[in-house]
Amino acid sequence: MPEKKVAIIGATGFTGSELVRLLYHHPGVEIAFITSESKAGDSIADIYPSLVQIIEHKLIKSEELPAAEIDLAFLALPHGVSMDYVAKFASSDFPIIDLSGDFRLNDAATYEAWYGKEHSYPHGFGSAVYGIPELYADKIRTTKLIANPGCYPTSILLGAAPLVKGGIVDPSTIIADSKSGVTGAGVASKPVNHFSNVHDNFKAYGVKTHRHSIEIQENLTRLAGREATVQFTPHLLPVD
Repeated sequence: MPEKKVAIIGATGFTGSELVRLLYHHPGVEIAFITSESKAGDSIADIYPSLVQIIEHKLIKSEELPAAEIDLAFLALPHGVSMDYVAKFASSDFPIIDLSGDFRLNDAATYEAWYGKEHSYPHGFGSAVYGIPELYADKIRTTKLIANPGCYPTSILLGAAPLVKGGIVDPSTIIADSKSGVTGAGVASKPVNHFSNVHDNFKAYGVKTHRHSIEIQENLTRLAGREATVQFTPHLLPVD
């Protein structure tokens, strides 16, 4: 099988750097281009020394991407930023896998209610497919925009989907009690993620307001064929 030439747009955050590591070991993938708007000209290995002598591509700006040479692009960008790049590359031939939350929900109005910001490319919701292949493989194969699911929703949906689809559980009574580490919050420093606040601590956060709640509920509602309600409580653990 010939290797697919892949571009990673925004590769210097935690998500992007981990994606570089995973794709480097994928037998069907060649990492052809890696972009960063703030670190263009540097090597990815200068930022992540663990990649020295493994992959040392020079970072370029996204506007320098040779679109004709790309088979697939990943957007490893924050929510609120990815949508602009999806719009920018909408006429390109290559499909996009967006790792942010910008196209995971059903429509722009729901996004704006839960993410607290205006969506700049609502047209994208019409073609976006939620990227869990165990549930939506056929649609994923034919779309140009894949909305990669969130971390908590992935773990919850893979467990709950067969129970909901099979009518084994009542979709209005689901409780999801979840835990994650500090790297899930991204590379930018925040007071809540400081060592002194996290060390030896374990706490719930975003109760009733976490944006993954609606992502989980929308998918379970779709699978159940009727309204699903999830009591979702995320917790922060002092781990990566």
